[in-house]
Amino acid sequence: MAKGPVLFDLNDAPAAKQGPEAVQPVPELDAPAPQGQAMQTIATLTARRPSRLVKWFWGLLLSLMGFAISLAAWDFVNGLIVRMPLFGYLISVLMVAFIVVLLVIELRELEAFSRLKRMDVLRRAGEAARMSGDLSEAKRVVDQISRLCKGREDTRWGREALAEKSVDILDGDGLLDLAERDVLGPFDTAAMR
Repeated sequence: MAKGPVLFDLNDAPAAKQGPEAVQPVPELDAPAPQGQAMQTIATLTARRPSRLVKWFWGLLLSLMGFAISLAAWDFVNGLIVRMPLFGYLISVLMVAFIVVLLVIELRELEAFSRLKRMDVLRRAGEAARMSGDLSEAKRVVDQISRLCKGREDTRWGREALAEKSVDILDGDGLLDLAERDVLGPFDTAAMR
């Protein structure tokens, strides 16, 4: 290796070509295009139901943690009642209020699951009515949709329009399409937002 500056003679180098036409084309690869194998593997793994052992693990872990937390809270409140009765009873009242709020949240969640089940039954009935094309089935589904949306102010106009126009419709598909557009349209718009 030479120490110090190195001199390159550029006069002997060939002239560089300019422009895009001088660039060599990209060689074609013989490898197949990606098939999304990684995404398919992840989708398969996440779609699998967890094993019983995993369910037992998480169930027991959550039970133990819940037991430990509730026991620690119980000891804390009892110790506080012994040392400072006023603060102990205050914390007891707060804990009872917290438990009541948790129960109310649980009841609302159960009500939401009940509504989802009703919606799923209604969707299946709508699909069956659309497949059969029966007007009486479609009317039953539309009546159920109207009853379900009765308390919602944002669907009032659509329900009134549906009641006016449904008299003139003689096929089940048209009635279902009208109900979907007029009554369920605000829900679709809100979901898109």
